[in-house]
Amino acid sequence: MKLSSMALAPLLLVALGCGAIPRSSDGKSQSARATTPTPQYAAGSWLALDQRTEAPTPGQLALDDAVVATFFEDDVPRAGGGFTYAYGGKTRNKVLPSSTAGNPAVFATYLEDDYAGVNISLGSGRAVDLTPHRKAGSLTFWIKGGPNARKFMVGLMDTQGGTKKVQSKVSGDSYVVVEQGEWRQCRIPLKAFIEDGTYWDAAQQREVGAKMDWAKITDFRISVNRGENKVGAGSPVVFYLDQIQLTKTAKGVVDPDAYWDTFRSDAPQQLVTDFRKWGEAWRVQHGSSAEITAAVVKLPGKPPLGMQGQALQIDFKPGDWYDAFLRPEAAPGMLRDWSKHYALSVWLYTDKPYQAFDFVIYDRDSEMFVSRAGGARGWHQVLIPFRSFTKFAYFQPPEAKQNNKLDLDGIAQIGVKPAGEVPGTLYLASLQMTNQRALVTVKAPPLLAAKLSGDLTKPVQRIPDIYGINVGKWASDLLDTQSQPLEAALGLGVVRYPGGLLSDEEDWRKTLSAKDGNVDTDEFLDWCAKQGCTPMFTANVGDGAPELAAAWVKYVNQTRKGPKVRLWEVGNEIYGEWHHYYAKCGKDGGVAYGRAVRAFVKAMKAVDPTITVSATWMLGGPWNRAVFKEVADVVDAVSVHHYAQNAGSESDLGLLATSSDADALMRSVRDQVSELGVRGRRYEIWLSEWNSVDTNPGPQILQHVSALFIADYLGHLAQSPVHIANVWALYNGRDKRLGDYGFLAPSGDPHGYNFRRPAYWAFAMMASTLKGTLLRASSDREDLSAWVARRPDGSIGLVLVNKSLETDYRTTLQLPGLRGAAVVSVLSAGSSGALLGADAVGKTSPSTGPTSERRALANGGEVLVPKASVVTVTY
Repeated sequence: MKLSSMALAPLLLVALGCGAIPRSSDGKSQSARATTPTPQYAAGSWLALDQRTEAPTPGQLALDDAVVATFFEDDVPRAGGGFTYAYGGKTRNKVLPSSTAGNPAVFATYLEDDYAGVNISLGSGRAVDLTPHRKAGSLTFWIKGGPNARKFMVGLMDTQGGTKKVQSKVSGDSYVVVEQGEWRQCRIPLKAFIEDGTYWDAAQQREVGAKMDWAKITDFRISVNRGENKVGAGSPVVFYLDQIQLTKTAKGVVDPDAYWDTFRSDAPQQLVTDFRKWGEAWRVQHGSSAEITAAVVKLPGKPPLGMQGQALQIDFKPGDWYDAFLRPEAAPGMLRDWSKHYALSVWLYTDKPYQAFDFVIYDRDSEMFVSRAGGARGWHQVLIPFRSFTKFAYFQPPEAKQNNKLDLDGIAQIGVKPAGEVPGTLYLASLQMTNQRALVTVKAPPLLAAKLSGDLTKPVQRIPDIYGINVGKWASDLLDTQSQPLEAALGLGVVRYPGGLLSDEEDWRKTLSAKDGNVDTDEFLDWCAKQGCTPMFTANVGDGAPELAAAWVKYVNQTRKGPKVRLWEVGNEIYGEWHHYYAKCGKDGGVAYGRAVRAFVKAMKAVDPTITVSATWMLGGPWNRAVFKEVADVVDAVSVHHYAQNAGSESDLGLLATSSDADALMRSVRDQVSELGVRGRRYEIWLSEWNSVDTNPGPQILQHVSALFIADYLGHLAQSPVHIANVWALYNGRDKRLGDYGFLAPSGDPHGYNFRRPAYWAFAMMASTLKGTLLRASSDREDLSAWVARRPDGSIGLVLVNKSLETDYRTTLQLPGLRGAAVVSVLSAGSSGALLGADAVGKTSPSTGPTSERRALANGGEVLVPKASVVTVTY
């Protein structure tokens, strides 16, 4: 998992002397060249990297907006008590003399290539009230990059008493393209900083979500994330800034929302292509692990009445990256000016329950923008407003002239990238420009009949150990006696520790001896004993060593009394650039990691040969082959992760369709194991992390749809070849968009300590019902999932998940031999603790869980499954 906010290490805040530029008695800056001796810094200090630099000229700095407050102009505001502080390793800052006439100095920051930042504070009692300026004001500054410094975050922070300073931040490089050695102005509308922020809670040693107080703004922060700037080992990420100010207005700043809110055009609907022309002009491109083809074909299925032309058929096998694209120069006569329309529309056909895709636009200046769209099985028209397009964060064409604005008056390229993890085919037809704001939709019937058919004498398989979860060592709330009854109600199986990316920075011995509020090895295993769950440990392959892992095995399995640890992973997601030790063990594609795993397994099994050890895999691609080439003869399992959506691209319909991919994904992993493993050797498949979104969850994860997803995903895992599955996570904490992966709310949460989220109830219902042996059963409705199990005590359990948001299903049970008194439990939005709106810290429904009734229910009986509900029937 990409590092969650709760997993961040404590911030080390260091007040730093900045080397102020002297001022004359009238308060004006003196010439740095004339009056300031060059500061002397120790050899090797990052502060010694620069003695002076050129700066923006006074003419460039001229600003046609009224200023509310200034964080830096030749110096930080020391006269009012202003100061700077930094966090993250060797991160430092200073006031750097300028060689530019009329501009004495700039602000230089030298940031650790990790999670690091620098603050400028206006000082105690100097807070600024931005409330009147939130709609029209701006944060404005000039910025220049050092070597390979391009990506950065900008935050505004309030002060709410004590150490509580809530920050709202945005991606700064979304508003300016930073170049080495070139000064550029960055202007960010104040309304881009959302109401929801986070602050560091020292008592809980984690970031906590909270609302901003815009009447008490005191700090500006520039920060970087780990590894986003490719500066090289041991080098800082360097940014120079000047004239950092808050303004009442934002003259000249492009506001896309305001533009599209007032956009009016009477231009008629216009066809871009019906795919009868330029069929040979469509091209495809892909990385080493993905496959894609594109061809123009006849319209599939039963096309909508009156549809003309042909369809673009795209066949794809997901992997690293791919897309199909068309350039206008290869399509003579194609409409290139899209600026007179509000949206594009296209017809989509798919055989999947739901197929999502990204529509890609290279604008007039070849800047790349994307928007996520999708549709259900069959033919559906899709409307994609231009206001929904965002600049693609991970790549821009070398020829792009970046201004962070979607310029539609001359399209340079269009493209399509299918979404999802499962191979498939999609068809597109009739691509048009339109000024429609919305499509006409037809509501589904409020009630339909359905059937659950099955055979209680036909076993499918033993239900795997799918009711596992992740626990981070920072989540000390799990040890609270108030928490333990709620945790026990989940019926947990395998519990993974010590938590995601931090596993590869964990020294278990230091945590055990520190007694610092983190959950140590002894505390976790004692908790497992009380809960009756099975521990899984992730050994540190990042900055750890085989000897450290072997000592851990010896301690838990031979030295201490209590539960033994039989399940071990080596490392976590080290294949990703977001991993702190990617350069060490992931960048070469898996060879270095594989060799490290081999050494770890040898050392660990020398201590205890009975343990089961897993290597980190991806869902597909060359990484798996490279790793297994090194370790296939020594490991016992592979660990994979699956997060159903990308942050910012969440869709309720897409999420509920993706849950049904779980079994197909696990079958794909099984096939790879069969191909790449040693013949005759048995390997287990561990899905050691899964949930609805890959990072920074938003409100969706706290809405009722999350319960439907969790239940449906678990049902599909029950019929899959997976051996162990662990959802992320028991406790987590709110992220930047104020969503929270945790089933239970941590202490200090706005919804209350141990508030049970919708996912909690769905998981608990599934764990108590769908266990033992899976029996043959199915539903005759696509959006009504159904499973039947013979539980370990011999009784029957039924699960129905209604993923329709509009239709109730009166479901007839066709299960010969079914009879007896049953408990029918229904979880709906009204009792799942779900958000009532889009505010992640807003009001919720009561979190009272499913409603239940006892009744006689036999073969031929009926169960009403309400829309958007999870229903269990137990005998």
